[in-house]
Amino acid sequence: MCIAAKGGDWFDGGILVELHRHTYTPTHAFITGTWNGSYGAINTCNELISKGGLDANQVAQVRALRAYFYMRLCDLYGNVKIVTSPGVDAPQSSRADVFKFVESELLAAIGVSEIKQGMVISGSPLGTAANANRINVYGALGIIAKLYLNAEVYTGTKMYDKAAAAAGYVIDSGVYRLCGDACKVPNLGKRAGVASDPAELVGYAAVFAPNNDNNPENIFTVFYDEARAGGMNFSQMNLHYSSQFTWNFQDQPWNGYATLEEFYNSYSDADVRKKNNFIVGPQLDFGGSAVLDYASDDGNLELNYTPKINELAPNSKREAGARPAKFSFKQLGRPEMNNDYPIVRLGEMYLIRAEALARNSSNWALALPDVNVIRARAKVPAYTTLDANEFLKERGREMFQEGLRRSDLIRFGKYNDAWWEKPVSQAFRNIFPIPQDAINASKGTLKQNPGY
Repeated sequence: MCIAAKGGDWFDGGILVELHRHTYTPTHAFITGTWNGSYGAINTCNELISKGGLDANQVAQVRALRAYFYMRLCDLYGNVKIVTSPGVDAPQSSRADVFKFVESELLAAIGVSEIKQGMVISGSPLGTAANANRINVYGALGIIAKLYLNAEVYTGTKMYDKAAAAAGYVIDSGVYRLCGDACKVPNLGKRAGVASDPAELVGYAAVFAPNNDNNPENIFTVFYDEARAGGMNFSQMNLHYSSQFTWNFQDQPWNGYATLEEFYNSYSDADVRKKNNFIVGPQLDFGGSAVLDYASDDGNLELNYTPKINELAPNSKREAGARPAKFSFKQLGRPEMNNDYPIVRLGEMYLIRAEALARNSSNWALALPDVNVIRARAKVPAYTTLDANEFLKERGREMFQEGLRRSDLIRFGKYNDAWWEKPVSQAFRNIFPIPQDAINASKGTLKQNPGY
C-alpha cells in the first residue's frame, strides 16, 4: 500500500513519501512512535509481572505477549535493550541476543525445551482453551513459528525445521480450521439498493469481517470494538470522503491508503481474495445511486476508484488506487471498527510450514500441498510447480494488509528492489534507524544502527 500526496492532503512534511521510498531517518515520526509504543507495551507487561498476584497461566500470557513485542523490536530495529523490570535500564543487546531472549520466553510459555517433531506441550501453563483474544499455547506456537521463519535474517542461522514443526503442530492439532464455504457471517455492510451485495460473507471474507469474533481460523487476535476498544480505523484511512454515503458512516473518511497497481494486478480475476480485498470502479450509495465526488480533480463527478495511481506526489488523483477492503466495513459504522485483527491465524500457519519445508530442503515442490490448500479456498487452480518468486506472490495475495510484507520482502531479498515510485535502496534500510529521541535520552547507552 501507499499513501500518496493529494495536493495539500497527506503530504505531512514528506514522511509518507520517505517511508515509501526508503529514505526514512532517525527523526521520522512513525518510526519513533512505533518504538515508543512497543516499549510502552513492554513496560505494561513488566509492571503486571512485578506487581505479582497473577497465576501461572496469566504470567505465561504476559511473558508471551512481551516476547511478541520484543520480536517486533528485533525485526524492526535489530539491536535493542531487553528491559524486564519497570524503571530499570538495561544495556543494548545484539539482534541475536534479542532473538535468544524471545525464543527462551516463548519456549517457557509453551512448556518445552525446544521445538521439534513429536514434542509434548501438555505441561504448558498457557493451556489450550480457545479464546482468540488471549494467547494460548497455539498462539505462542504461532508466534515462535514466525520467529524461526525469520531466524536466518535475525541471527544468520537457519531454523526452518523448527518453524515447520511449530506451524505443523498448530495445523495438525485440529483445534482450528480454515474458514471455507461452510463458514459464513451476515454481511453487515450490505446495501438495500444494491442487488450484487451478498447477504452473507463466506470463507476468506468472513475471517476479517466486522463480526469476525469467534472465527474458527483466528488463533490470536487484537480485540477491537467501536465502543470499548478503539484503534481499528481502516474505514477512515482507506476510503474517499464520499464513500461515507456507501456505508452511511458516522464520520467522513480521510482518503489515505491505496493499493499499488502492480500488486492489485497480481491477483487473477477468479481469485475470491481479489474481490474481497479491494474496492474498485464506480461507487454506489445505500440506495444504489452513484456516489458523487464533490472534490473531483479529474473532471468526472462520479466517484470511480481506479487501480492506476498517476503519481505518489505531489498531485495524486483523489480517487486513484484500488482501496484496501480486506477488513470490511459495516453500515452505520463509527470511526472505530469492530473487526478483530489477526496476529496468528491458521491460514498463515499453512504458508509458514510450506515455506519452511521448502527452504529446509531447498525444494519448493515440498511447499505445494500446503500452498494448494490456501489456493483451493481462494477458488484458483492448484499449482503443479512452484518457485520462490511465485510463492512470495501467493503469500502476498493471502496475507495482504496483515502487517507482514516488509519482513517477507527482506526474507526473500527483495525489500531494496526498485518498484513503482521507489528507486533501489541500500541494504542497511532492512533495519529501521533507532529513533534519535531514544538515543538522546539514553545517555550514551544506545548506539545507532549502521548507515544512519
